[in-house]
Amino acid sequence: MLNAKDAQSLTDVILSKITADDLDFQDCRGQGYDNTATMAGKHSGVQWRLLQVNCKAQFVPCKNHSLNLAGVHAATASVNSVTFFRTVETLYAFFSASAHRWDILKDYVTRTVKRIVETSWSARHDAVFAIKSHYKNVIDALEKLTEHNKNADTRGEASTTLASISTFPFLCLLNLWGNILPEVDSVQNYLQTKGQAMHAVESLLKFLTDQRDCLVNNALDTAMHTCARNGHSTCPSRTQEAPNG
Repeated sequence: MLNAKDAQSLTDVILSKITADDLDFQDCRGQGYDNTATMAGKHSGVQWRLLQVNCKAQFVPCKNHSLNLAGVHAATASVNSVTFFRTVETLYAFFSASAHRWDILKDYVTRTVKRIVETSWSARHDAVFAIKSHYKNVIDALEKLTEHNKNADTRGEASTTLASISTFPFLCLLNLWGNILPEVDSVQNYLQTKGQAMHAVESLLKFLTDQRDCLVNNALDTAMHTCARNGHSTCPSRTQEAPNG
């Protein structure tokens, strides 16, 4: 049984398994893993160690995981974006903290809020989509939980969470990421089912490059309309600077 998770131990397990299956590792011409440092590290990772045994076993990184890492880093490039995703996670944490809160949420929405999983970029798509597609209903559920017949902790947390998702930066980024993440999710699903198809990644890059201004302007306009429709007082005029996402 494998207990150690360091690169050398994993390398030994791989080589032992190949030998046990009566295969010759010198016949291997490729190896591929997710891009974790332990597996893909170019100086001491598993792939490097196996290359020392057989220089023809060239490493091919997982493009799906590479795309996921690019998205994770993109989401942390801006303080506003970091705050946005933390707010999305806080919203899930609030409702999932008790069965009563979750029941209230289900009374108002048909698609419950989701949690963010750092290692799965698709989880961000699901989390953002659930809020974007039922924003008014989520607001109503939070307002319900601020009523005086709820306990003090629930009222306080509901009020704080309600304020957080009613800001102009949050709404801008909700709509910006809400239009970007479906495209990313579609490419990731394609890579998972069709293999390492570079044209899918290139199409995503073209979409983000060509539609950049349109995506931003659409996010601003939609955020302004949402503010007006829901009576949020924290939203600026359309001409004010938008938050960086």
